[in-house]
Formats: sequence, structure tokens, C-alpha cells
Amino acid sequence: MKAIFILFSILIGLGIQAQSTIEIPGKKDRVLEYDEYEKTEVTLKCTCEKDVMVAVLDKRSGEQLRGFGLASNGKATINVEETSVLVLRNTSRKPAEVEVKTSEHKPKKTRNDLVVVNFTLRNSSNKSIPLWIPNVMNPNLSPMSNSGVNLKYGQKIFFKENGKKYLLLVVNENIQKGQKIDVPELISQRKEELGI
Repeated sequence: MKAIFILFSILIGLGIQAQSTIEIPGKKDRVLEYDEYEKTEVTLKCTCEKDVMVAVLDKRSGEQLRGFGLASNGKATINVEETSVLVLRNTSRKPAEVEVKTSEHKPKKTRNDLVVVNFTLRNSSNKSIPLWIPNVMNPNLSPMSNSGVNLKYGQKIFFKENGKKYLLLVVNENIQKGQKIDVPELISQRKEELGI
């Protein structure tokens, strides 16, 4: 196990990427990482004469979380989390080949996916302003009113003009908690930028 972990530490720096076919030298290991996803489903097919040992190890501790022997011409599927690595060990003296296919990736959440900001959309005009916030709501801002919203970073807000929808803003770190955004003023700026 220590040998696997030491090799893992060396190979992790090389940034080995998943390929359609992985060649494993005799008595060696190959370490594959899938840290761009929360979880990756990996399908393995042993195309060599001898068994290949398969293990998922915790990146920090090197502890084996799951594993099995993949027989010659055998096929199996295993999940690899972003906090783990997939180790393929060739117990034979001859080189071994394993076909590797990945599917059903679950994209890793970024910090921005988790950040929510509370701010106010202010209608300082004497007219109602219809907005569209996809998957959240379609508010109609009353004249001279304030509408409090609690939205995630990356959320888009659109305004309507002559029956068409145009991007008004994207919620990001530039919007401060409790900030009041003057919607008519912002719409005026966007119309000028868009030439409408």
C-alpha cells in the first residue's frame, strides 16, 4: 500500500489524463485522476492475459476505499470521486492494457455556485418594469418600488423591450449585500450598449 501511495504522489504531479487505452508496464501501477468532477463513473475492460488490480484510494490518506481484481477480458464499472484517485496495478511481469471509458460526470460545484447575495431591485420610474429571472421568478416591478431578491452568483436577469428579452445583469461579486440597483438606470445603460 505504501508503494502505491508513493507512486501516486509522483504521478499526481504529472497530471495523467484518462485515455481510451492505458498501458501498464510489468509490476507497475497507473494512477488516474478525475478531479474536475465531483464523481466520475469509469468503465474498465481488461484486454490483457493476466488480471489487473483496481483500487480507488483517498488522495490525502492513501487509504483504499474500494477495489477488486479485473480478470482477463473482464469488464467492470467503478465510481471515482474528486477526492480520490483510480489505481490500476499490473501484477504480471508483462505489460498490460486496460480500456478506460468515462461517463455520467457530475460537474464539480464551484465556489460561485454556493454564494448567494441579498440585494434590492429598485424601480425609480413611474412605469411598471417586467423582468425575467430564469428558474426563479418573473417579477413585475411596480412604479416607485423596491423588490428584495436573494440570488446565486451566475444568475441572469433579463428585461423586456418590444416583446424581446435582453440581458440586464449577471449576479456576481460586484453586487454587495443590501445594495440597491436602480433598474431603469441600468436598463437605459444596457439599451445604449445594445443599440436598441
